[in-house]
Amino acid sequence: MNKILIIVFAVFFNNQCFSQEVLFANYFDIETNQKEGSEVFGKVNLKRNKDFLDNTIPKSYRFSLENNASVFEISTVFDSEGRIFGVLKVAPGKKTGKSPEEVSLKVVLKEGNSIVASKAIVVHVVEKTMWQELVDVYSPVTTTVSRLYGRKKISDKELEGLLNDIESSHGKFSFSSIYTKHPSDYKNAKAYDKDLEKVTNTIGSLGFAYSKSKKYGINSDDSKSRERLKKAIYAASLAFMNSIPIYGKDLVVDGTPVGTEVGDGFSKLGNYASHGLLTHQWRATDALAAPLVHVWPEVLEDIATGNAQAQQLYDAVIRYYQLFFSVVPERRRMDDESQRWQNISDTNYSEGAWADANIGHRMRTLMVMPILWADYNRPITYVPYWYDDYYNGTEFEGLTFADDWTPNGVVADVRSWCDKLSLPSHRFNQSGFHPDGTVTHHRGHNASDVAMVAYGFEWLTTVNSAINYFKNTALPIENENYQFITDRLNYTYRRMLYKNAIDYVVAGRSFFSDLSDFGTNHVNKSIENLLEGKSPTTFIENEEQLKELKKDLEQGRFTHTETTAFWNADYLMHRREDGDQHYYFSVKQKSLRTSGAEDFSNIRKSWHAGSGVFQLRVNGDEYNQNVLANYDWHTLPGVTEAWRTDAMPTGPASASLPGGNDFSGILADGLYGLTGYHHKPIDTYTAVEALKSYHLIGRFGTAIGSGIQRKKASTNLDEIVTTIDQSAQTHVITYSANSTTKRIELGESVDVKEALLKPTWVHHNNKGYLIFPKKNQNLLIKTGEKINITATDLNIEKSSNYILALDHGIHPTQGDKEGYHYVLVANVSAKEMPKVLEDYEKQNQIITKEESYHALFNPEQKLKQVVFYKASRVDFSDKSWVQTNLPALVMMEHLKRTVRLTLVDPLHSLETKSLTVQVSEILKEGEYTYTLPGIKPREGEKAVVTNNGNYSTITIMLPDNEDGAFYDYREQMYAGAPIVLDIDKK
Repeated sequence: MNKILIIVFAVFFNNQCFSQEVLFANYFDIETNQKEGSEVFGKVNLKRNKDFLDNTIPKSYRFSLENNASVFEISTVFDSEGRIFGVLKVAPGKKTGKSPEEVSLKVVLKEGNSIVASKAIVVHVVEKTMWQELVDVYSPVTTTVSRLYGRKKISDKELEGLLNDIESSHGKFSFSSIYTKHPSDYKNAKAYDKDLEKVTNTIGSLGFAYSKSKKYGINSDDSKSRERLKKAIYAASLAFMNSIPIYGKDLVVDGTPVGTEVGDGFSKLGNYASHGLLTHQWRATDALAAPLVHVWPEVLEDIATGNAQAQQLYDAVIRYYQLFFSVVPERRRMDDESQRWQNISDTNYSEGAWADANIGHRMRTLMVMPILWADYNRPITYVPYWYDDYYNGTEFEGLTFADDWTPNGVVADVRSWCDKLSLPSHRFNQSGFHPDGTVTHHRGHNASDVAMVAYGFEWLTTVNSAINYFKNTALPIENENYQFITDRLNYTYRRMLYKNAIDYVVAGRSFFSDLSDFGTNHVNKSIENLLEGKSPTTFIENEEQLKELKKDLEQGRFTHTETTAFWNADYLMHRREDGDQHYYFSVKQKSLRTSGAEDFSNIRKSWHAGSGVFQLRVNGDEYNQNVLANYDWHTLPGVTEAWRTDAMPTGPASASLPGGNDFSGILADGLYGLTGYHHKPIDTYTAVEALKSYHLIGRFGTAIGSGIQRKKASTNLDEIVTTIDQSAQTHVITYSANSTTKRIELGESVDVKEALLKPTWVHHNNKGYLIFPKKNQNLLIKTGEKINITATDLNIEKSSNYILALDHGIHPTQGDKEGYHYVLVANVSAKEMPKVLEDYEKQNQIITKEESYHALFNPEQKLKQVVFYKASRVDFSDKSWVQTNLPALVMMEHLKRTVRLTLVDPLHSLETKSLTVQVSEILKEGEYTYTLPGIKPREGEKAVVTNNGNYSTITIMLPDNEDGAFYDYREQMYAGAPIVLDIDKK
């Protein structure tokens, strides 16, 4: 938190003068020219109000103003729950000034003649209150974000029917039993959820109508109809909210209340409601936003005139919304690693409760609550375990459930939660923003998903909503929040966008969505919102780069050239966009640390979307939504698996599981890329294990596989294949089969099996494929009707795709189809393919050793790339060699005066303190430092070079389990980061 924010919060949270009671009195304002009796926005609240269920506030407590000579007076009010408030009003015979000013007061709380609390406050006399600013900003949002009106728009005719229903049953909908039925009497949890949400969504539709209907709406000239709908919203909201168990005593099971605390009535519904409803509380609140926000100015006016129903509605809202901060019992545990937020008490490695991307979802309701509270100083919740004194007298004394936050006033509370929009991850099995620039939300089976669209992008860009929300308040969004989103847009999305689209394998649950306009429709709009929300004093250090990105996206000229390792995501991108060379290679692997894309669809597709997917985009639309709709999802590019034809298993969205392999390394130096991967799936549907590597050099992407074998536990007998590519056939496919050139015409349906006796090539449009077959290996090509489309619900009769694959048999054996070597080539014509094949063979040496390494040597580029699956030595054709003492990925490039050594620990092990590489070159001895890459490049450790006769030894210190403080307790996230060393030649 920067100094500016500290100063603002210091003003808001003045220290108490007396310790007996704590006052919440952060902010007060009232408009200019207000007459006597006008109430100030913001009441003086007592912290102990939170204990109203079991700790009654003395009725003898009274508020007063010390030495008051202002235009204000204060009165003491108790609500229906016995909570106490100090209400400031313009005193009789007085009025506020014509111009804005600040009035300093001292509030005193007494019991008899004894002072129990005191606090200095400031009443801001303003032209427009902060509350009105929030209403003006958020009221339109409630009818543009469909969740906030229940995703339900109704006609005036339908509305008439609902009004009759409400009026004839005292606010209750005849279709629902929620008002009288005990939760235990529902058929199942799904039935309870459905009933509750149908009611909230229907009330939501009333809110949309109140905003938009020409007859019943707030701007209607028909005052009778308008008043009728308003009263219906009052009645329907009251009847519903008062029917939902909130306090523990509200829900009685077997004659006993389920709990004693605020919120227990909802959070302890247990099996009566779904876990999803109880942990995704916005499902019970979002739809109420539009009706409540739009009637709320009138609710406050009605309360001021003594309208009992309006007061009851206000009280019901305060009670009902306590469910929003209620937490199911198991997730309240402060030291349980198995729970959603893990060991909350370990503040080095935990960001506390609600530390996940769902804060983006929660923010919709959070932004409603200051409007409904209409009291800046009423805390956002009375649920006790969020407070800083809850754990007093326990082993967790001094800690808070949410990291460094305790309720103290709804506006400041919401502002505090906005700082949770940029949470760092400390571990792979933790939601948060990773140092490599990626983000995870769901960490199913203790592994990180890669959620660059669904969940992640929304989480990142929710700050834009916060910027707009707080723009004209006393708590604007600060520089570091702007900087965080700017860095992610400028670094990560700049690199991941290609031809305006984002790769589906990193899109999270959005993998099957239309991602073709993600740049202009999402990234560009987010930049626009960010820049529009700036204040004159906002400083963003790389703002010009962001503006340049925005301009390039708008004008359709955005390009980027770089090779980047997103090592926390097991994702590599290798791209170039200049001159006539435009391409984007990508590799997506998975491991014990990471998983593939979640799949929430009824017909599952993304089962293999992390299993070594290897893609080449040139035009940019090779894997767009239409292509994926025509896919056989059993054969994703780069994946080695059984070619099944059955439906993929259903179940949880993460049912495909992370990999069972520790070994997965992602390496890049900005120009070249290398990945190594032990394909070792642990789910019961997949059938294969293999060692795989991908070598990215210029427009060539080389894929090498070895040790392919059927899992011992696999009972499947479908043939194992490695898919070279699957994409839309837009041109003739040309291929060479043992010196004979053949063609597959556009629109033709074929199922080809070509025995390969020597290296061959395939060509389609501007992509080439070089194939170096193993003994007895066949090239498989399918097009059109021969492709088994997975998405059967789309009713596509004939696929428009083509599939290229290599077979490995049902039970691969060593030396006979148990490996593969193929190459993807960008920007090539069919005519060029024979020469490209010839040149590739001359320019590249491929060396593999079973279970030991995959290596590529390109003498022309003076480049060696080695994936060491275990400690080993590789000897190259130029008599040079490289050796490591541990599994590693190593890349060596000879530059003019230095040798660039790029390496990574593919095991991401915190037990490994150092890695030793030996090379046949003589390098300059000494100590070298390195910088770790990512969203914010940071200092790494050191490497020591020594000479041993005719070779050199390089010992590289790695992040380990004793380096927590050095890496800001993110050492696990840096353990597999690429290390680039430029070592002087001797």
